[in-house]
Amino acid sequence: MGFFDSVRSWFANEAAEVKESATSFKASLESEMDKREADLQATPEQRLETIQNEISDDPFAEVRNRIEGKQAQAEARDEVAASERPDINDSEAAKALNDLANEVGDGTQT
Repeated sequence: MGFFDSVRSWFANEAAEVKESATSFKASLESEMDKREADLQATPEQRLETIQNEISDDPFAEVRNRIEGKQAQAEARDEVAASERPDINDSEAAKALNDLANEVGDGTQT
């Protein structure tokens, strides 16, 4: 009887999950139906307000603002870095690297 008890408990668990899903589905349908009934009974001014609210609720606005903000920050960093960067030509950079290598070489040989 242990096997049948485990099968019965499995079916009971599945039935509880189905009942819970059906209840949440019913609630969402009732919510949608209430919204539609309210839209049908709304005055033209209320309909206009509802439409404007739906238009202003852009789901991508937050993402777009983040992207634009990050892009602006990156551009600002690039501008600041470019203005702080000294103008060094290749020969000056090579000379500076050689001097640094000589200093490091002199320090490690002592």
